[in-house]
Amino acid sequence: MFKKILLPLDGSAMSERAIDAAEEMAKGSGAEVLLLKVVPSPLGKAPEAGQAEESKAFTESVNRSKAYLEKFAARLGKNSVRSRILIPSGEPYAEILAAAHKEDVDCIVMSTHGGTALSRVLLGSTAEKVVYTTKRPVRLLSTTGADTSAAGHTGCWDWCSGSSTWACFFWSVSRTCVS
Repeated sequence: MFKKILLPLDGSAMSERAIDAAEEMAKGSGAEVLLLKVVPSPLGKAPEAGQAEESKAFTESVNRSKAYLEKFAARLGKNSVRSRILIPSGEPYAEILAAAHKEDVDCIVMSTHGGTALSRVLLGSTAEKVVYTTKRPVRLLSTTGADTSAAGHTGCWDWCSGSSTWACFFWSVSRTCVS
């Protein structure tokens, strides 16, 4: 079913909510999970930032990102899920799409933060750009704000897409999006 699952993370607790869903999908299919964290590009055009300071800050950001992703790679490994770490530099949505293409992933699993416009309330700007641009299936998870853990739910909704069209909308992260 799935051979490679791309899991973009940004360091927030919200983005980490997608880890369980990606792990579940990988266990069920034997897929490899590609853990991705995009670091900001070096400033380059800011004359106030010296080259040495900029280079040091960039290296520190990459090292922090690597340590962050290694935690989740170790967790996945303990649960018999293969994983790799990817740390590109640039604009998050563009690097997510580039990694998806370069690695030829079968599915992108990510959380969304939401925003102010109607579409961003549902998706968030990075997730929105990924969903509307890729032709690969995307599984999105977002908090609803409601505490449904007592009812056996995780407080998330899934919104899956395939070929840039919505394929399913359902409650409960225990289901898997299959395109």
